[in-house]
Amino acid sequence: MIYLQLFWEYFKISIVSFGGMASIPFLFDLSRRYGWFTISELSDMIAISESTPGPIAINMATFSGFQTAGILGSVAATIGLMAPPTIISLIVGKALQNWESNKYLQAAFTGLRPATAGLLAAASVSLVLLAVFGTDTIGAGMELNLKSLIFFLILLPLIFRFPKHPLVFIALGAVVGIVFRFQ
Repeated sequence: MIYLQLFWEYFKISIVSFGGMASIPFLFDLSRRYGWFTISELSDMIAISESTPGPIAINMATFSGFQTAGILGSVAATIGLMAPPTIISLIVGKALQNWESNKYLQAAFTGLRPATAGLLAAASVSLVLLAVFGTDTIGAGMELNLKSLIFFLILLPLIFRFPKHPLVFIALGAVVGIVFRFQ
């Protein structure tokens, strides 16, 4: 039963989040509703998924499925996440050949851009709150982690001032975490 539930939850996430970092708010929701993993474990999953090769959404589905129900859980979650885009791509690819100049289709694609940007912004805010305050929601239970806040405030301008490969920032984050003993 857990495998079917994992498949179905990741199937739904895939339909509405369009993968990647935009799926993170939905993973926070899974953590709250089912308790399959803690917020702290989710934070670790995000870090591991970003540092391993491959698409982050698939890495996170595989990792969280494994965390929840072992190898078969990782297979169920990964297939659940991959099924909608595969099905949709096949259907849309065929339809686009016939409707490429349809103004309604073009308007739908235009509407998806800000929705995706909003999901990415929500994921970013949740991650900053988790790193700096130890929770992904504003309110009770917020506990300021001064080291994380200082690191965030120093690193943020550097990211925009000196764009580097993401691996540089992952390695830098690992070194700082080890040196300053972030929990």
